[in-house]
Amino acid sequence: MRTKTSTMTAKSSKTTDGNKKRRIKTAHYRSFRLQKKIPNVRPSLPSVRTLLLTTTRLLIHNWKFFFGISLVYGILIFIFVRSVGGGVDVVGLKQTINELGLASGNVGTSITLFGVLISGSSADNAQLVTMYQSIIVLITGLAIMWGLRQVSGKQHSKLSAKDAFYRGMHPLIPVVLVLVVMGLQLIPVSLGVNLYTATVESGLAVTIAEQAFWTVLAVLLGLLSLYMISSSIFALFIASLPNMTPVRALRSARQLVLHRRWEVLRKLIALPIVLLIILGLVVIPIIAVVPILAEAVFFVASVIILPFALAYIYELYRSML
Repeated sequence: MRTKTSTMTAKSSKTTDGNKKRRIKTAHYRSFRLQKKIPNVRPSLPSVRTLLLTTTRLLIHNWKFFFGISLVYGILIFIFVRSVGGGVDVVGLKQTINELGLASGNVGTSITLFGVLISGSSADNAQLVTMYQSIIVLITGLAIMWGLRQVSGKQHSKLSAKDAFYRGMHPLIPVVLVLVVMGLQLIPVSLGVNLYTATVESGLAVTIAEQAFWTVLAVLLGLLSLYMISSSIFALFIASLPNMTPVRALRSARQLVLHRRWEVLRKLIALPIVLLIILGLVVIPIIAVVPILAEAVFFVASVIILPFALAYIYELYRSML
């Protein structure tokens, strides 16, 4: 018994020492610096396919709750965004494109109109519409995040959309401050796009070498923003925890993606790509066959995208805990 006890004590002490060394190495690790790579001992993250299936099952299993939130979200968007900013006249635009021959065939016209739906309508009061939409998305996002936390915690015996909108608004200030930080982190990509537009499209960069230089610079600045956003996006969920400050949430999010930031970034980038493909497969055939229904179908799909996207990110966040 003494031998076994001493052996177990020695093993536990070795494990403790190893964890301390790993924490010391991690504490001195800094991004964008040449240093010895720290081996990743964390479990591997689920694949994109697994995350999509898990998200779908979660939403289907609790469809009444998330349908209620989506219904409120859709009504608010319809009243304060669609009625103010107007929509896209798909039928009229399709006739105009066909008459002018701006696209090749019915498929080309449908793809063009799908791009118009994605970009949105060009209303005169676009700033007011953007403000309304941002506020509605923020409020609905807080309700969805609260609901996801309750559902994952098995506390959904009497869960309702009303509770989500009432009780999910408490972390409003911390989440808004995290969003402000994320806005600052998007400055590099905005700068890259503006530089590219000012040089390449305006004709200041004439030669291929000059165009390649500004293109590479814009891509690098975009990657820098994505690099920073890949951790801050999880700070939104951390900031919604009780007694959590934005600074602590951002620091916890950075520790969460430590040594696997690019893997996390790949899974985040895959989400809009998959959603865009699915949305195109649904909307483009409708534009080609029944264009009068295209705008309504696109509106319903855009309402569903918000809870699905947040649920996907939340499942990825849980897999890293």
